[in-house]
Amino acid sequence: MPACKSGSTSGWTCGVVTADKVTESVNDNGELLDVYGFHFSAFLLSGDSGGPSCLATTRSAWIRTAT
Repeated sequence: MPACKSGSTSGWTCGVVTADKVTESVNDNGELLDVYGFHFSAFLLSGDSGGPSCLATTRSAWIRTAT
């Protein structure tokens, strides 16, 4: 399934979903929270975090780049 995102650094790029129904634990000031979403293969750069993404469906998410 196609997926695209808009990032401040790399702009608008697209890829494909590589994993769906993904659960990741995120540390929020000492509290672990489960975040649900998907992984996709669009080109990302540092500074793209927080930008919107979209699928061929109506779902949306925010980008979190790995460091």
